[in-house]
Order: sequence, then C-alpha cells, then structure tokens
Amino acid sequence: QESRLAHIDAVQDKAFYLAEAGLDRKLQELRIGLTANLPATSYGEGTYEATYDAVTSRITSTGTVNGTQIQRTVTAVVQREFPPGVRAAISAGDNVTVRGNFNIDGRNHDANGNLTGAPGTYGISSAGTVNQGGSSNIGGNGIAPANPANPATVEQNATTNVFTTPEAALGLSPGSLDQYKTSTPPATPFNGIVYLTSNWIAPNLGTEANPSTGVLIVHSDVGDAVLKNVHGWFKGLIIADNITHINGNATLIGGAILQNTTGNSVGNGNANVKYGSDILSNLPTSNYSTISWEDAQT
Repeated sequence: QESRLAHIDAVQDKAFYLAEAGLDRKLQELRIGLTANLPATSYGEGTYEATYDAVTSRITSTGTVNGTQIQRTVTAVVQREFPPGVRAAISAGDNVTVRGNFNIDGRNHDANGNLTGAPGTYGISSAGTVNQGGSSNIGGNGIAPANPANPATVEQNATTNVFTTPEAALGLSPGSLDQYKTSTPPATPFNGIVYLTSNWIAPNLGTEANPSTGVLIVHSDVGDAVLKNVHGWFKGLIIADNITHINGNATLIGGAILQNTTGNSVGNGNANVKYGSDILSNLPTSNYSTISWEDAQT
C-alpha cells in the first residue's frame, strides 16, 4: 500500500510539472502576442494543454501523465506590463535634436490622437542632452508643447534609458522576437510586429484613415540600423537604433524609442509625436507578470 501511494504521489508530481510547463509556455506565447488556446502537447512523460481567458486574464493549464488518468491543473492570473523602455513620447539613449515645426507632446492621447486629460509623461527623455531648434515644440506632464520647452517636459541625462536590444526595451526575454526578423521592408500600411534588421529609408506608414499599427523595430546586431525620413501615420511603438527625420506631415501616436543618434535631427517639418498610454498598453507584444497562482488537483 505504501508503495502504491508513493507511486501515485510521484505520478501526481509529474502531472503538476507538466501543468507548470504548459503555463510557462502560454505565458511566453502571450509575450509575443499569441492568445489562442494551447492544444494538448506532448512533453516528457505526458502532455499539457492551456487556455487563456482575456476577460479575466487567467491562464489555466492541465498536465496529464501518459497511461494514467491522473491530471493536475494550475491557474495563474497575469497582467500586461508597460514597456520599460518608454519614459516619454520620445525616449532616447543618446543626445536628441529636433528642428522645423516638429511637435512632440507627452501629454496623454487616446487612439485617435485626442487629449484624454491625463498629464502623461515627458515629451522627450534622453540619456544625453536635448537640443530644441527651429520652431519645434515640446510638451508633456500636463503642459502644452512650447518653444522653448518648459523644463518639466524634458528629461536629460536619464540613467535608465540605455537598452541594447528591442526585447530589453519591451521587457521580453532575449531572442524572443527573432522569429519576426527580416531584411525586407514590409508593404504599408502594416499591422502587428515588424522587425527589420536593415535600414528603412522614406517609408510612408499609412493615412489617418488607414495607418500602420503595432510595433515597428529597426535594429541590427551591431546597433546601426537607421529609420529615416518617416512619413504617414503610425499607431504603436517604434524602436530603432537611430531615427533620422520624422518629417513631412508624419503622425505617430504611442511612442518612440531610439538608442543612438548621428547628429541629425530626430524630427522636423510639420510632424507630430503624441504619447498614448492606451496604445502602448495594448501592443501586440509585451511582458506579462503573474499576480496570483493556484494549484487545484482534478
């Protein structure tokens, strides 16, 4: 009898670890935007399957040991994390220069670009300095864009702005976005995750009625990929090694992260960058953390 009980305990432990594996797998999938249920998947000495309820933010995972009726189920309530690399409408790991009639507004905006009434954040946060030239305007933290900018709308010499990879800026594990890498610029407008490993010159990202949306990454292994002369409408987060000239009548609602600059202006012309927390909180890829966990034997 003792031997039988010990065997049952061992099998239940295996089922528990299978359920844990399913939960971890679903959590990793959520981080890259995959919300569909996870079907029964063979692993080790059994299978796991997992579901995700977007309404309750709950993952339910069940492990089953081969050749037995023994199962274990674990559940976890998760929450989406805000991208750690976003400290402003434009967050930079180096000096930032803006010229022309470029307008940067760190006050909070909805998905249509309208002010929500919330103060938002900085217009520009830089690990170096911010050089405001031309007729450009910078606002944020509840203060309307102005020239010269109110000091409360600009953060300089920020020590937390250095991210060496897009995954780090998004709070994801290293290499988790490798499947999206391409050296070919996408057709526009696009939706979802685009990870370009080469330069992209003069993209038109769409119109107000039909903008590109999601996460646009322009990053090479050596950190020198350039996004240049950006036109059109985009709603989401841009992460680039270097952004030169968001210009013309370009409009970005959400935010932008750039690691390096070349001395050229980040934006000019009549372009607009408007911070939007709702858009940034609902990107197709972001980190998730577990806020509660439960083991329930079935």
